[in-house]
Amino acid sequence: MAELNHTTHPNNWARDLVLIAKNTIVWLNQLSQKYRREIKHLDQIPEEELGDLSTRGINGLWLVGVWQRSPASQKIKHLYGRLDAISSAYSINDYTIADELGGEDAFLELKHTAKFHGIHLACDMVANHTGLDSPWVIHHPERFITIDENPRREFEFNTQNLSDYPSTAIYLEDGYYNQSKAAEVFKYQRKSESRERFIYHGNDGTSMPWNDTAQLNYLNPETRRAVLNEIIAVANKFDIIRLDAAMTLIKKHFKRLWFPSKGGEKFIPTRGNFNMTEEEFDRFMPEEFWKEVITELKSKAPHTLLIAEAFWLMEKFFLNEIKMHRV
Repeated sequence: MAELNHTTHPNNWARDLVLIAKNTIVWLNQLSQKYRREIKHLDQIPEEELGDLSTRGINGLWLVGVWQRSPASQKIKHLYGRLDAISSAYSINDYTIADELGGEDAFLELKHTAKFHGIHLACDMVANHTGLDSPWVIHHPERFITIDENPRREFEFNTQNLSDYPSTAIYLEDGYYNQSKAAEVFKYQRKSESRERFIYHGNDGTSMPWNDTAQLNYLNPETRRAVLNEIIAVANKFDIIRLDAAMTLIKKHFKRLWFPSKGGEKFIPTRGNFNMTEEEFDRFMPEEFWKEVITELKSKAPHTLLIAEAFWLMEKFFLNEIKMHRV
């Protein structure tokens, strides 16, 4: 196998990174059983566990699911009948440490202890989408891919309101609950307005839409700036960020999926009439978003190592063109 070049990083630990992933809530439950006491918060993780990881040569701990999750994501699962399920770790409400994990104070204590053992903490950043009931959806629907009309007559939205906000109603398409359809959109309505809107679910075009998410629109410069600001904030907490579904935001794939050329292939099914030429698209999104991220973090969080989730044979592009640290 040909060896891929990767961008160097100023810190020695990053060049020799050995990263272990832990589904945080599951891991805390496992630790509770192992130590025969309740371990629910990040600052309750026994220091000997961190010491053990360090002696095994692990210097990176990827905590999956540390952020505040979408309440609607759990509601959807319960309406499916999966009453023991919690919200998806990739349907994020906002980038603050989850209250049930002890919040920011518990995280800072864990970070301090991990650093003593030479372990750097990693997290996910989901730049492609948010939870479908996130504060951004409620207060900034213009940041998302939105249309004013139901894209298909057969899509119906006679379901339970998933929003906890009195100002806003959110409805999943009926077919999700009886497993008959997988609509690309959900219905969004501000109660102060008479009109309805339909916001697209997060989607990479390879399977069903992620029905507990809302797809961000990277043709909107305000969206790009808002996401970049979130990444900077996350980078000031974590030494390592895994960029979930990073390949979906590469210009050629974002265009292919959401604003296809006429006669294009493998786009989101109901986006066939939202055609754009390459020239039109470039006017709205002139630069690769991830290049902007790399440039900004060099000055604002140079210590942070970025790892892109990259498939569709995008590994070399991320490393050699974007100058991403790892894939």
